Amino acid sequence: MSKLINRETVFNPCQDYYFLDYHHIEQCKWVRCPMLTMQEVVDVIHTLPYAYEDVSKSYIPLFRNLRITPYSKLEELHRSFNKETDSWEDDEFTVGYYMFDDRYDQWDLLGCEPSLTKKKEESDQEWKNRVQVYRDKCDENRKSRYQRDDLHGSLYRINPKTLEDYYYSLVD
Repeated sequence: MSKLINRETVFNPCQDYYFLDYHHIEQCKWVRCPMLTMQEVVDVIHTLPYAYEDVSKSYIPLFRNLRITPYSKLEELHRSFNKETDSWEDDEFTVGYYMFDDRYDQWDLLGCEPSLTKKKEESDQEWKNRVQVYRDKCDENRKSRYQRDDLHGSLYRINPKTLEDYYYSLVD
């Protein structure tokens, strides 16, 4: 069953998603646009408000603090520095939870991986085990990507056109 993100987008686990947010100066509000594909990010950027100033004959943005954050970053655990141990340690919540609160930390409802934020009913050990399973899976994916990139290099050495064809076959 497909999961609907908004009226136009159905969640695709093979797709990269981004969180776009900015401050709208004229309307004095913080705008958050979650779960956007790269094309949707481009579309939002094209609709951002500007004003034309006659004196300088230039456009002035009516927004500030535009951020585009990949969900791969928001899914990671937030880290804090522990002065006692003089080291960085994982917090019990994700970067997404830290930046945007728990409303944007429930992507498992759309078919995504469950958030790494520690659940209330979860023991410390259960949570640590779940985080370790997630990290092992990420390491495996990274190794797989590395092997694929090595294949790209081999194809490129053989024939640059072949690499381009291979790349676009992956994208389609």
